[in-house]
Amino acid sequence: MNNTVTREKRILKIAAITGLVVAALCYLLLRFGFPGAVMTGLIIGLIVAVILWLMGRSDDAVVTQDPAPVAAPVASPVAASPVATDPVAAPVVDAGQGDGVETAAPAADTGSVLKPSARLAGQDELASRKGSWRYEGASAVDAMPDADAAPVAHPGAEGASEAQALPDAEATAGPSIKPEMLTAPRDGGGDNLKEIKGVGPKLETLLHEMGVYHFDQIASWSETEVAWMDQNLKGFKGRVSRDTWIAQAQVLAAGGETEFSSKVGKGGVY
Repeated sequence: MNNTVTREKRILKIAAITGLVVAALCYLLLRFGFPGAVMTGLIIGLIVAVILWLMGRSDDAVVTQDPAPVAAPVASPVAASPVATDPVAAPVVDAGQGDGVETAAPAADTGSVLKPSARLAGQDELASRKGSWRYEGASAVDAMPDADAAPVAHPGAEGASEAQALPDAEATAGPSIKPEMLTAPRDGGGDNLKEIKGVGPKLETLLHEMGVYHFDQIASWSETEVAWMDQNLKGFKGRVSRDTWIAQAQVLAAGGETEFSSKVGKGGVY
């Protein structure tokens, strides 16, 4: 109650001083008449008093409100933090120093390790073992041999079938006999050996140098003679068997045509 009276007195005092100041300014500076200046000061003082009184009421309303009870924070249970243990370095058996000699492997920097609350199954057995695993690369079972792709003739490319040949490839092993060769082609000239699939210009030149000029020569070769040719075609070993020259030469020697020879005749290969 005393605080309220004191505040009202202070409001009236402020309002009175404000009204006197305003009245003096109006009379001296604004050239109001004395009654007009007094009236203006009273009005301004009254307005100031009302504003201050309303502000005091709002402050009282805020103060008198009971603050809402603040719930005390509930302490949450603290989970037991896992105990970090350093990883134990496993002994490594050094094969170069003999049996029974062990060297400690450096501990891997793996960070904190959670210690299990119970012994795991087989843990004691694993811990008792010595040595370490080492990756030696892919096993021989995983290694896949490279595929031995047969040469493919591409129409229009000179010597295309020869370009796919593996130089000095392994020829068929076994007994071999050199076939009969000619020193020169028979009357009428040699046959176009390039009509045999697998024989290109370079290989045809090599056959001429060896004494092979005609289809019937190739068609008459025996297995041992084929083996000799496979082993002695420098840079083209194994080509006679792999490209089945004998079967093609038999057709061509009889005056027939193969699918490949017809392409050669039309000029679509070389």
